[in-house]
Amino acid sequence: MGLRIGLVVGIIFVLGLIAVQIRSWRSGAMPITRRQKGLRAASAFVMISIMLMFLVGDGWIAVKYGPMGQMEYWSVACLLGLVLLILAFLDIRESTKKYRVMRRELLKEVIAPRVKKDEKQGDK
Repeated sequence: MGLRIGLVVGIIFVLGLIAVQIRSWRSGAMPITRRQKGLRAASAFVMISIMLMFLVGDGWIAVKYGPMGQMEYWSVACLLGLVLLILAFLDIRESTKKYRVMRRELLKEVIAPRVKKDEKQGDK
């Protein structure tokens, strides 16, 4: 019973996070790329799918399909877990790439005026 309550709370929590993400995307408060939006939406979908599989498959699969059906069901759940890890890795990689570009642009803005100032002082 406690596991089911935890899973339902987890699903509600993930849905809440999705709502917050969509709100911040629309307001422009979070400048993320289109690919990151897709990765995060896919991650949320996979995460909710895994939680639903745990919620539904706890006893129902054993009764209806037997041991072989259970093996297949939980194998799919494990594969979805691996897909979730891959999606998280891709999202982190995309974030790192975006921040690296932002850092490079910021350094250009900071260094360029100093170089021009040094050149002007050198001309005098």
